[in-house]
Amino acid sequence: MGKIKKVIYAVIILFIVVLTTMESKTYDVSATNKKLNILFISSYDFNFISFDDQIAGIKDGLNNNVNLRVEYLDSELIRSEKSIENFYNIIKYTIENYDRFDAIITGDDEALEFALKYRDDLFKGIPISFLGVEKLDLLEKAFEYDMVSGVREMESISENLELIKCNHPNVKNIVFVNDAGDKFYPDIVKEYSNFDFSVITTKDISQEEFKDILSEFKDNTAIISLYPGKFKDGKTLSYLEVNKVITEYANDVPIYNILEYGIGTGSIGGKVVDHYKQGEMAGRIVLKLLQGEEPLSIFIDNDNANSYVFDYDVLRKYNISKKNLPKDSVVINDPSDIIEQYKFEISIVIEFIVFLIFIVFILIKYILSKRKYEKKIVKAMKEAEEGNKIKSHFIANISHEVRTPVNVILSAIKLLEINKTTDLNKLAIIKSNCFRLVRLINNVIDVGKVELGDIKLNLVHINIVNFIESLVNSILPYAEHKKLSVIFDTNEEDVIMRVDANKIERTILNLLSNAIKFSNEGGVITVNLEFTEDLLRVVIEDNGIGINSEDKEKIFDKFVQVDNSLTRNNEGCGIGLTIAKSFVELHKGVIKVTSEINKGTKFIIELPRFELDKESDEFIELKANKLKQKTEIEFSDIYIYS
Repeated sequence: MGKIKKVIYAVIILFIVVLTTMESKTYDVSATNKKLNILFISSYDFNFISFDDQIAGIKDGLNNNVNLRVEYLDSELIRSEKSIENFYNIIKYTIENYDRFDAIITGDDEALEFALKYRDDLFKGIPISFLGVEKLDLLEKAFEYDMVSGVREMESISENLELIKCNHPNVKNIVFVNDAGDKFYPDIVKEYSNFDFSVITTKDISQEEFKDILSEFKDNTAIISLYPGKFKDGKTLSYLEVNKVITEYANDVPIYNILEYGIGTGSIGGKVVDHYKQGEMAGRIVLKLLQGEEPLSIFIDNDNANSYVFDYDVLRKYNISKKNLPKDSVVINDPSDIIEQYKFEISIVIEFIVFLIFIVFILIKYILSKRKYEKKIVKAMKEAEEGNKIKSHFIANISHEVRTPVNVILSAIKLLEINKTTDLNKLAIIKSNCFRLVRLINNVIDVGKVELGDIKLNLVHINIVNFIESLVNSILPYAEHKKLSVIFDTNEEDVIMRVDANKIERTILNLLSNAIKFSNEGGVITVNLEFTEDLLRVVIEDNGIGINSEDKEKIFDKFVQVDNSLTRNNEGCGIGLTIAKSFVELHKGVIKVTSEINKGTKFIIELPRFELDKESDEFIELKANKLKQKTEIEFSDIYIYS
């Protein structure tokens, strides 16, 4: 008999445990890592001013352990039965085709109305939490259903009136500003009989009338901004925009807000509806509903979801001390809060500044220690510069002096050539070496002018194509002597340019001379002219011995030669390319080189096409006899006599 009793007792206990488990359907949220599937139905759309705060609050209230799906009722647009039916179908499809939702959260009145209407159809057995609901009849209806609770939205009118009474003892008139006339709070008005109350209903007036009314307010008036925005003229302003208008036209009238979104645009603030806190509380209520708590016991039926928020700048304007604000008030734009918030970063900055001061001190000490040497250094530099100028002038003068007897010798050679009484081959040797001296002297003089900054352009109009083609033709005897082919090509004919003909001539001849000197017998030299709208590109290319990468970097330096041995194959003093580079740069151009050993070298000159001088008709044509002599001078280190 005792054993039977024990069995009966065990069965009864087991039955009770199973029954309890089945009926309660509670969730131990803390005991599982499973994320809750929550459907949030917003009365509006994602652009609504409070939406982001609601979402952030909901996630935090659920400890961010949530898969949140959002659907937008968009009640400002959806008003017809057909629209509601379409939205119903969307929600039905969502519920049928996604994982079961652990709970529903509704935002504002219209979403809760929808959820209650289709409670048994769509959301049967699913907890519903709401936020932002104001209608009392809707709240009463909500508690007729099982597992429905949430947060009531209440304006903190009394609390804001207390703030006005405390902070503005001279205020006698309280003006409510709203877009509809259904917000007057008769019980509260009766309680605060020491104030005279009035209402501005924006939907009954235009924006201009609104501004006129605001401008008439005296300093014994305070404004409580409710939900203004819609005007008689059909225009709608956002809460922020309305707040700015009130601030601008109401002179020095203190403005208190019901919503936090207007704070920072000129209003003091006040105890405001905090949509983030509403969302957070609604999330907490979901957890409590899932744990089986009684809905009415967790219902927030007061303004506990509201927060005291103030603007520091406006508090200062009205001489309101932070000490007189309610406990737990949030003050935006408060410098002390900013310092507290970023105290670590500020400490780092201060330490860095101290370090910088130390570094600056060391640098100043170093500079002062070096300053006594600066004058000596500057003096030495000036002396060196002056010495360099004296040297350049001396070399130039000597070169001029040397050139005179050389020219005399050349004149004598010409007479001997005419009389034909002397061995012409010997005369050619003398003449060639005289031309070498002239070339060397000209280069030395030009280098000196470049160093002294004493070289200038003499711009004239020339047919640049014919000009360069003549230069190419003038070097053909030298090329033929070495069995070289010379190819000339251009993409345009008869192009007039403003250049310094002498300097371009010497530059091109110098590059052609190098191409011949450093080409092997049977090689090819090409000269291409490429014209664009803005520049001329001259490309002189050979397939000769090439230049190694080390030498390529310094060929434009003074007195540098690729072959600098005592037995080098080609003559020269190593300043021709230096001068060529200087001449090109005087034209605002550039000269570049690419080369590869035993494959050849390519020189590229890019010259801007200077605007033609319309007032000048000076035009230069090359004369054959002068060109021949200039070519002979530039090619004087290439021997073609036998």
